This record gives sequence, structure tokens and C-alpha cells, in this order.
Amino acid sequence: MNKYLIIIITIIAFGLRYSQIDRYLWVDEAISAFNVQKWDIPQKEIIPYYIAKATGSVTRQGLRLPFVLISSLSVLAIYFVVEDKRNALIIAVYVAILPLYSYWGSMARPYCIGAFFAILGYRWPVFYIPAVLTTPLAITAINIWKIKTRWFYYLIIIVAALLYFKSMPLGGADHLNSLEHLIHAKRFWYIPTIGILLNLGDFNLDRLQGLFRISK
Repeated sequence: MNKYLIIIITIIAFGLRYSQIDRYLWVDEAISAFNVQKWDIPQKEIIPYYIAKATGSVTRQGLRLPFVLISSLSVLAIYFVVEDKRNALIIAVYVAILPLYSYWGSMARPYCIGAFFAILGYRWPVFYIPAVLTTPLAITAINIWKIKTRWFYYLIIIVAALLYFKSMPLGGADHLNSLEHLIHAKRFWYIPTIGILLNLGDFNLDRLQGLFRISK
């Protein structure tokens, strides 16, 4: 039954994202399309660049479709990485329908791809590497408790730091470091909140209720 539910939830996620695919390109999307046309390889967001390049299209629909597909598959991936399947379905519904995820999941930006790899990394830590190569923000979704090898975690931090500072404009990027900007720029919360949801998914509600009864 759960498998049928997750398929339905994934289809709903795809429908919500695909319904927004024809919006005008956001400025960062337009820059990405220009980079793809000119073979201007970015210093970060490397994987999204090659995904966009592989489609061979710079139209709104062609540019965004791979991101819509990957964002929708993230909903399906949640079901397989969260052990408690009831919690997995709840989280999948949130990610499928909440505007934060459906809106930014329909745009040709790295957030949904970084989140997809971070979700896979929750079960298979090696996927944290492509997540960080997609966007340094993916480091906020890493579950350090599931990484058994400490050097691997340090490697991810170093890669994320190098990508961030290498892409920073000369003289710094005050608008990126501003707390107010981080609060109001909702796209920056896409990956961290998915990391929080995945960690919450580890909690078995029945087990917690049992512990509470024992403590009383």
C-alpha cells in the first residue's frame, strides 16, 4: 500500500512543479542559460551546468524540465532513505506540496539537485560529494552521525569551502553574508530544511511514546 502511495505523491509533486515550468526565467536562470550557450563553465554549481548542457535547450521548458524531474524524484528518494515508512510518507507529502519545494523545484537552479544528492547521501554518504559539487549549501543537509569515516566528512567541508570562496567576488559578497538576506532569500532554506526533515524522519513515534511511558 505504501508503495502505491509514494508513487501517487511523486506524481502529484511532478504535476505541481510542471505546472510552473512556463514562468518567465528568473535572472539567475537566464545567466545559467547564457553560460550554457557560451560554454562558460561556472566555478560552482558544476553539475547543474552539465545537466543543462546535456539537454541542448535554453528554452524555459527545456532548461527547467530536468530540474523538475529531479525535484520530483527527490520525493520518491525520501521514501527509500527514511527507515520509518510512515514518517517517510509524511515527509514526502511535505516536500511534494509545500510552495518552498514546488516553486524552487521547478526552476533551473542547483537547489533541487543538491537536495536530491543530499537525500541519497542520507543513506549512501558517497552522494554527499556530488551534492556539494552541485551547491556548497548541501553541506547543511549532511548527517554527520551516519558518516563513519571522519576524514570523509572533513573532505566534504573542505570542498564546500573551496567552492564557496572561489566563487565569491573580489572584495567579498556582503549581501550573501547578511543575516537579513539569508532569512528572506527562501531558496537558501530549500536544502537545510530537507536535512531537518530527514533527521526528524529517523524518530519512530511509537518508540518515543514507549520511552515516555517508561519514564513516567
